[in-house]
Amino acid sequence: TGVAVLLTAVAIAGPAARIAAAASAGAATATAAAERPADSAAAVLEGVDGIATGGNPATLVAWGDAEPLSVADDGRIFAAASTLGRGRVIALGHGGYLGHQGGDTPRFIANAIAWLAPRSAAARPLRILGDPGEPAAAVLRAAGRELQITPARRLAEADLASFDIAILSPQAAHGAGRLEELDRWLRQGGGLLAVETAWGQLQLGRAASVHELAANRLLQDAGIAYTTAAASPVRDGLY
Repeated sequence: TGVAVLLTAVAIAGPAARIAAAASAGAATATAAAERPADSAAAVLEGVDGIATGGNPATLVAWGDAEPLSVADDGRIFAAASTLGRGRVIALGHGGYLGHQGGDTPRFIANAIAWLAPRSAAARPLRILGDPGEPAAAVLRAAGRELQITPARRLAEADLASFDIAILSPQAAHGAGRLEELDRWLRQGGGLLAVETAWGQLQLGRAASVHELAANRLLQDAGIAYTTAAASPVRDGLY
């Protein structure tokens, strides 16, 4: 398939990475954007020049309406945004972005959460399943957002319909037997911040191949897929 070609064609390289609003990726679909603010790349990247993680993030490929957010000089993608049904998703290649204070990472995560949030949550606490990290939470609270955060470890018994945003590993959702429900919730208007170290999941034997990763099965219709590549920061520790 075309996705398979994209996944196998991505190589590990090491030039400096930069944040880029890749307008050539196309705008989000009008149907999916109806409940949320427009201009995903501009909104998520406002005030952001570089992001950091304590580990080696997986890289992504993006096509169709998906928008790369953090892009290396050689085209490797470290973060991407898209829509799925009436929902929105931002994919990151490592959970270490959450809670990291390097560069503009707290602002980036806070912007991502604000973009994922439905307008209906503007006048009430934002209900989040999963921890955005205290640095990003502080940015949101300083902007006047009240947060109700439920740890991701509650995923197995959580009522997804009671949350605006989920911040979690799709592989963990698969392990909890909730991947199909997560897919329905997202398509019905949920906001997902997917954090997945794809190469790590494969090393641990949690998927037989990159094509069978829960994140790739979940996000293929959104135009986002994780690769087997692992990246290292080379621009002052930033991507």
